[in-house]
Amino acid sequence: MSKITHYASELQRFCRSRFGARLLLVLSCVLCVSLFSPCIEKVDITADGDTQTCITLRTNPQEIMSRQGLVLDTKDSYRVITEDANTTSIEIVRAFDVTVWEAGAAHTVQLSEGTVADAIALAGIAAPDEDDAVSCSLTEPVFAGMEIRIERIRYEQISQRQVIEYKTTKRETADLYKGQTRVSVKGVNGERVVVTRIKYVDGAEAAREVISENVVSEPVNEVVDVGTAAVPTTKPTTAATAAGSASGVLSTKQGTTTVTPGSGKFTDQNGREVAYTKVLTGKGTAYTAKPGALTATGRPVEVGLVAVDPKVIPYGTNLYIVSSDGRHVYGYALAADTGGALKRGEALVDLFYETESQCMAFGRRDVVVYVLA
Repeated sequence: MSKITHYASELQRFCRSRFGARLLLVLSCVLCVSLFSPCIEKVDITADGDTQTCITLRTNPQEIMSRQGLVLDTKDSYRVITEDANTTSIEIVRAFDVTVWEAGAAHTVQLSEGTVADAIALAGIAAPDEDDAVSCSLTEPVFAGMEIRIERIRYEQISQRQVIEYKTTKRETADLYKGQTRVSVKGVNGERVVVTRIKYVDGAEAAREVISENVVSEPVNEVVDVGTAAVPTTKPTTAATAAGSASGVLSTKQGTTTVTPGSGKFTDQNGREVAYTKVLTGKGTAYTAKPGALTATGRPVEVGLVAVDPKVIPYGTNLYIVSSDGRHVYGYALAADTGGALKRGEALVDLFYETESQCMAFGRRDVVVYVLA
């Protein structure tokens, strides 16, 4: 028997002995530890507030969690942290609800991590633009129960033409008697263009702001002359009239009109002496018309142009008219118009005023008409 065979036989008898078997087991364990210790890893798994530890040769986190009976839902996630060569931590993050509000509608999504922008995209909502308002930063991390509110904002500019109303000022003048008025400068409205910026929030108007005003035409303020002169007595200072009365000359009647011939002078509303060639007395009335209306002589109507019977007072005659009682002075006038009542002899003169209220104030009264020299 060779030496090798002898040694093998002796080794076999030793391994079969109790001591040999134990020694062989210890040597096997030492060998296994030596071979596999670099691959053995301690893993701490944290889930739902609890932490459990396991020793494993596996490297796939999902397999490690599955072996520990931990199941991840579709929206759950996990984080792996390697602390050193043989220790690893796995943190399971459960999905939570985040609500995104847009235009009054709620969109609830589930996610375990991410930012506000991620939640908005997951909800299928268009990303906010620079004008939109978001309740929190798009880069802010989401958390359980978080509510994100989006207001869709847009702006619109409109251009409008606006009227600038004229103002009315009154100016005293001695050219008119007290109680008389006259428009010396007619008011004209101006115009401006106003540009307004309108803010809409979720389709509803929220605010308006005027961003520019451009005056196209300035208004022309109306100037109204108001009389201050005292009403004259209107008694003619005529020697011819006195002589006629003394000699018993009768006045000539034309309908309701009395014509007193003879020249003389009278004192007007400003205290000046004015010469006349004839005096007529009769009924006076008043009328008005739209601006631009034409008289019988073709002139546009205006205060100072009066209607007469041209057979009694020819067109173009300069007149001075005052009520018989001296309380109402029309003043200087020009015969430029006519009318049916005048031709029928129902009135001596029809005075033009700008408004119906002025006509009603005058009414129908006895007047004295001086035919000026």
